Amino acid sequence: LDAPELLAAPVVLDEVSGSLRWQREATGQRLDFGGVRLGNADLRSVVERGALVLPAGGASPELDLALRARDLDLSRTGAYLPVGVMKPALVSWLRQAVVSGRGRDARVVFRGPVSAFPFDGGEGLFEARVLLEDGILDYREGWPRLEEIEAEVVFRNRAFSFDAVAGKIFDVDLLEARGGWADVRERRLDLAGELRGPGASMLRFLRDSPLSARVGPQVEGMEVSGEGRLTLDLGIPMDGGPASVRGTVDLEGGDLVLGRWGLALEQVSGPLRFTEQGLDGADLSLRFRGRPARLEATAVPAGGTRFLLKGRLGVGELLGPGVARLLPGLSGRADWDIDLLVPRGGAGSGVTMPLVLRSDLRGLTVDLPAPLAKSAGEARPFQAGLSLGGGGPIPVELAYGEALRAVLALADFPAAPRIERGEVRIDAGAASLPEAPGMRLVLRLPRLEVGAGASGGGLPGWARWLQADLGALEVAGQRFAGVAVRGESRGGEWRLDLAGGLAGRLIVPADPGPDAPLRLVLERLDLAPGAGADGDRPPDPRGVPPLVTTVDEFSLEGRPLGALRLVLVPQPDGLRLSEARIESPLHRMEVTGRWWLSGEGQHASVQATLRSQDLGRTLERLGHPVPVARAAADAEIEGSWAGPLTAFSLA
Repeated sequence: LDAPELLAAPVVLDEVSGSLRWQREATGQRLDFGGVRLGNADLRSVVERGALVLPAGGASPELDLALRARDLDLSRTGAYLPVGVMKPALVSWLRQAVVSGRGRDARVVFRGPVSAFPFDGGEGLFEARVLLEDGILDYREGWPRLEEIEAEVVFRNRAFSFDAVAGKIFDVDLLEARGGWADVRERRLDLAGELRGPGASMLRFLRDSPLSARVGPQVEGMEVSGEGRLTLDLGIPMDGGPASVRGTVDLEGGDLVLGRWGLALEQVSGPLRFTEQGLDGADLSLRFRGRPARLEATAVPAGGTRFLLKGRLGVGELLGPGVARLLPGLSGRADWDIDLLVPRGGAGSGVTMPLVLRSDLRGLTVDLPAPLAKSAGEARPFQAGLSLGGGGPIPVELAYGEALRAVLALADFPAAPRIERGEVRIDAGAASLPEAPGMRLVLRLPRLEVGAGASGGGLPGWARWLQADLGALEVAGQRFAGVAVRGESRGGEWRLDLAGGLAGRLIVPADPGPDAPLRLVLERLDLAPGAGADGDRPPDPRGVPPLVTTVDEFSLEGRPLGALRLVLVPQPDGLRLSEARIESPLHRMEVTGRWWLSGEGQHASVQATLRSQDLGRTLERLGHPVPVARAAADAEIEGSWAGPLTAFSLA
């Protein structure tokens, strides 16, 4: 069958059987060929109705044809296309797109003047319908193929339509698909479909298609369990230009694992929208570390996608136990916004992804010294900003209320996060990273209180350097004005230099104990006896650390007593005053004693000796003036009482 004006090449038939009836009429000639059977390796067909009229006078022949075929080999579709009335780009697409399949049933109708085909003016009808089984459609190079298709394909004059009721992309079932154009001269083919299957295969579709260039970075490292639904709209230009894409992945309660960051989102439900530009939006409900949360995604004008996770979470639930252990003293839950911007190209090649955590911390208790402490009902703004994906330690910037500013370099994130270096400033301006590894703490406070039971001196175990400028330092009820502290921790041992109202050095071992006491060496120390005792609960003697103190100039309320040496040794039920010695040219005093706790409360006992060159002057300096002048004396004192050791008095 040779029709060069219609077919690209002759069609060879190895079977032609039936009757041809030809007759001449007054109006022309007529050929009837109904019932003729045609066949070759590609098809078997029968002409159900066939008549060709050749009008007298040379007018266009008129064809009335109804043909039915079965068992078509659709891999040979290109050989039977009416290329004479089709755009070359469409012919090329059909030859590529229809890979294989079986035409279970096909019907072709042609009715009208042959020269008027394809009947743009309504002069006739051309219609070809094919019921496709087990087809493979390679609709666009680089996109996952549609396989196991059951569909009806219809050509009607210049129109084309495709309506599928079954098929697969990977192991995802096609629920329906449709597409086509109203005129084969159009430059774009529109396809739309809906599929359902494993959520993991939905992500595979995003990764294994041209979308991967835009969407791939956003879904890198993701793993999905459970079922999902994919709706897809494609606009395929016939000139080979880029396709337009719009689609939605609806997740239905499976789990979403972000392997790169070690995050697991559970029971994820909702739509994840995308275009050829990347992820376009999402509104997902889920559970994050067992807590309800929502995840939103929106495209940003500059390119890329912004992810926003919202939930009411505790610190451990928010950051995971690895990071939470670096932040003691926090309890309760607060509303959090976790804001991540994934650029169009994703992370890599020096591109970073900004991540911001925000909360007013209402519902979270902060059990830290002032000015950081807050109750659960109090709102105080917190923000943490970091940049992911740049390689090396991750820079983190923190702001808490008006008081705290910090910058950290976080290494080994997220698997085993640790702070490589950083600086925390409290009421001391903007923070900056130190050059050497370690943490620097900078304080500028009007007042800092340290309890008598602070075994490590109240020092943070995570810091390497300390710089504190204090309007007042209060220790066990004693107040020292204008104290400056500068120190460094080496091997866990702190060495602190003190200046101002308290001048000297404090050495705090990594693990204080009887063989490694705190060592305090002061130039001068002026105490107020009984300060802080009235109305205050006395300290627990079991919490007082081992201490060795030497003071060059010791005084009580400005009255000089001499050089002091004090040694405190912890006991299981309290502490032992191993040595308290005061020496000056005027006198020498030595005191030992105990301070312990029993079921009946606190108890204390002392043994003291005094040798004075002038008892009156000694007692006056101890705060007990008596009318005794220039009288040398030796004295011994023993006493015990119910109460703390600090309650001792000669009065």
